[in-house]
Amino acid sequence: MEIFLLIVHVIVCAVLILVILMQPGRSGGLSGGAFGGMGGGTSMFGGGGAVPMLAKVTTYVGIIFALTCIGLWYAGRSTDSVPSTAAERLMEEGQMPMQQIPQPLSFPETTPTEGTTQTAPADTGSTTP
Repeated sequence: MEIFLLIVHVIVCAVLILVILMQPGRSGGLSGGAFGGMGGGTSMFGGGGAVPMLAKVTTYVGIIFALTCIGLWYAGRSTDSVPSTAAERLMEEGQMPMQQIPQPLSFPETTPTEGTTQTAPADTGSTTP
């Protein structure tokens, strides 16, 4: 069912693009000169011109586009309440080994060795102005 909806969706997308491109813009669009007419597209679409018919076709194809979008969403949603990532699915299937969680670095404690003394820096008594 999902593949059928996807094929219908792609066809509807192509038809919608073509219908929108055929509508006249400020300079006449493709409906004027592309189908034999030089100004209103009267030869192919009849005496009334292409604009009313193309507007209706755009509306209907747009509705079909929206319905196929909703249908694809409904067909593609999973039954899981929490979506899993690709890495989680691979770990569940056993194809990817679990990695250890990195541990924080620990630095060895340094203690002064016997015979050494720690002293503070000497105070020279000079101050800079």
